[in-house]
Amino acid sequence: MVLCIQISVDVIACLPSVPQRNFANFSDSGKTASLRLIIDARWLSVLQAPLQGAKIMLKLRRLIDVVRYQANRRLNIDVVRASGQYTLTTHVSRVIEEYAVDAILDVGASEGDFGFLMRSIGFRGELYSFEPVSKPFEKLTAKSAKDPRWHVYNFALGSEAGESLINVSKFSQLSSLLSANDYGNSWQNMEVVNQQKTKIRTLDELLDEGLIPDRKRFLLKMDTQGYDLEVFKGASVMLENVCCMLSELSLIPIYHGMPHYLSALSEYEKQGFSVSGFYPITRDQNLALNEVDCRLVNVKSLVKL
Repeated sequence: MVLCIQISVDVIACLPSVPQRNFANFSDSGKTASLRLIIDARWLSVLQAPLQGAKIMLKLRRLIDVVRYQANRRLNIDVVRASGQYTLTTHVSRVIEEYAVDAILDVGASEGDFGFLMRSIGFRGELYSFEPVSKPFEKLTAKSAKDPRWHVYNFALGSEAGESLINVSKFSQLSSLLSANDYGNSWQNMEVVNQQKTKIRTLDELLDEGLIPDRKRFLLKMDTQGYDLEVFKGASVMLENVCCMLSELSLIPIYHGMPHYLSALSEYEKQGFSVSGFYPITRDQNLALNEVDCRLVNVKSLVKL
């Protein structure tokens, strides 16, 4: 029997009688910290009573009360029941496992935060990151330098090959091949500080050239500031190798020419992808959603396993 409790603090010091090997998966993303406490039958005896039938939950509640009390007393925080819902990170981890993902396409990689996150959750397959803007690409290159399975490329992806100018914003993650509309220009740090010429290639082209290997099970992550659907259209051949995706959708457009989010979803669904989760990114001053990360899966890929 294995039971699992997720709490918001490190309680190892609070339960010295529990072997430390029973604690796993402590992570700190810089915003939140979580500890997953795995309780197995070998040390449920710490509760000093036989665990049979309904007594299991009663004894477990008592253990949780001890943990909560110690955390509250020592750290002056309130430990509350978790919602049980996936975070984007736990959702990605579950999808990678369930769909046997062995390679990731990180389109719009910026400084490499998504790639670093994938490594931090245990993904050890091939990682291909694409970032057209020079300064974040320098940081991406440095971050991936000691990882032989992390490949980085300094060009953009789209629906057809060519060249274009990319608008480099004060906040580099808002840089886009599209120009900001009036609403987008009202955003802090959207200001364009310069433009850079970049090559645009397609995923199908890269597959044909062997830069991206065939016969892989890809997770396609796109964060291209209004250009995700163009990237997707440039992957018509290789989509049979893509079993799941992560696409940033704008419910309130911030760039000229970007598709309505329902149009993008319609195109994804036509190719066999189903929505697996929505994760809000930003809201406007009226609390209406600006952007969401959308997780999609191709259920046919799961059936083939």
